[in-house]
Amino acid sequence: MREKYAVAVLPTPILNRPDFSKVFHPDGVVLDSLGLLKAQEMIAFPKTLFTIIRKHPNEPYIYEVTTKAYPVTYPLYVDSRCLEFISQPANYIQPRMPSKKSILKHFETLIGKPYVWGGNYSQGIPQFLQWYPSKSANSKDLDRINRTMEGVDCSGMLYEATLGLTPRNTSWLVEYGQGVPIEGLSLKQIQEKLQPLDMILWSGHIVFVLDKEHTIESRAHRGCVFVTPLLERLFQIKEEEKKLPMNTWLKEDLKDKGFIIRRGL
Repeated sequence: MREKYAVAVLPTPILNRPDFSKVFHPDGVVLDSLGLLKAQEMIAFPKTLFTIIRKHPNEPYIYEVTTKAYPVTYPLYVDSRCLEFISQPANYIQPRMPSKKSILKHFETLIGKPYVWGGNYSQGIPQFLQWYPSKSANSKDLDRINRTMEGVDCSGMLYEATLGLTPRNTSWLVEYGQGVPIEGLSLKQIQEKLQPLDMILWSGHIVFVLDKEHTIESRAHRGCVFVTPLLERLFQIKEEEKKLPMNTWLKEDLKDKGFIIRRGL
């Protein structure tokens, strides 16, 4: 094909493996031992620009791509039925960052939404039920949720609420915004410093401050987006997660031991 680029015309799942027909198998979506859709990296929003690397030889609709929306070094794959191929990069006006009030309001609409690994489009993509149908006419809810990717993961909540204008992954969000010094403080002192939309981060997870009294997050073991009293959640992080309040985790030995606060919005 001559076209070197493509633009998403639908919400576009990005996978780290090309065999979509196996991942979204008629007998059931392929999940890992924890029931997570680890093949999925994220969902690109419409108008996302892709650079085409190649068409996959064994999967009729699948292309290897790169995109600035998800800057990783390993191969990424998309279903071309979500795309429009173009010969030149398309320019479009990016949306403006929503207000803090709008982001928090969107968070509240997500309460109870399923946890989906790599999910950041909570409405789901019903086209995948047609393109990769289940053998069962009455597909189980969990299979349907994963097949349509109808849910969000922890950092996907923020990505969706900010229209894709914030870093997609927790590992990138640790450097987003400004740090809030909390090392050596009591949990009550930390609570008093926190503001709505502050991010409580540790290796592999993020919790958002919803208001002065509550947090909100999406987590696999709970299976959904849920709210927790703020001081209770700080206690759980310290005593159950075994994380200590830190000002930075740039040193490798801090990544497994601490949590940090970032204020970026």
